[in-house]
Amino acid sequence: MISIEEVEEMLDEIAESLPQEFYHKLNGGILLLPEARKHPEANVYTLRTI
Repeated sequence: MISIEEVEEMLDEIAESLPQEFYHKLNGGILLLPEARKHPEANVYTLRTI
């Protein structure tokens, strides 16, 4: 299993490769939270939008 710290490092690298225009209308940037959210109708986990 990958730790949240390892995922954070991977996502930081990906975020750095995105063009600045991607962040233009974001108010808080990209957040990684240690919460799991299971889809109510499937046996999968989903990304959470705030």
